Amino acid sequence: MRVLSKFIIVLVALATLSLLLFVSDKSFFQLHNISIGQIDHSAKSWMFDDIKLTIDKETQAYMGKYMWEVDLKDLMNHVLQDQRVSKVQVQRKFPNSIEVKVAAHEPVLMMITKAKGVLPIARDGNFMPALHTGLFLNVPILQGPALENDIELRKSAVKLLLSMGKTTLLNVQ
Repeated sequence: MRVLSKFIIVLVALATLSLLLFVSDKSFFQLHNISIGQIDHSAKSWMFDDIKLTIDKETQAYMGKYMWEVDLKDLMNHVLQDQRVSKVQVQRKFPNSIEVKVAAHEPVLMMITKAKGVLPIARDGNFMPALHTGLFLNVPILQGPALENDIELRKSAVKLLLSMGKTTLLNVQ
């Protein structure tokens, strides 16, 4: 019985020592990876790829920090500054990763402006960043200085469009 208890004590001591050596590795809890995904996979692939690329660049400043130094609320607010993002979920993944999931605004209208060219309009009536050259969306196009300057008017236009449903000139049901 004494031999067994001494063996268990030695085993526990070795396990504790190895755990301390493992944790003492300074880079073990440093952030090495920020994975970016979609919440609901509703965004078009080109839009999500562009959002992911932007977020990847902006989150490089967090790399190498210790996990407890990264303020998740600050990271979430940083990602939400992108006008194409409507919702963000951020989660720590033990021991050295963070998972960021985003939901993208869906463009429902396009607006032709004098200063910025063609801008997508999200469901909430706000402008989204300009599309890359050569990208087009199959959505109605608006123009006019009143719509360009008045968000409430744009919200009314979005509400009217969404109330029509899928009915178009070529697709009347």
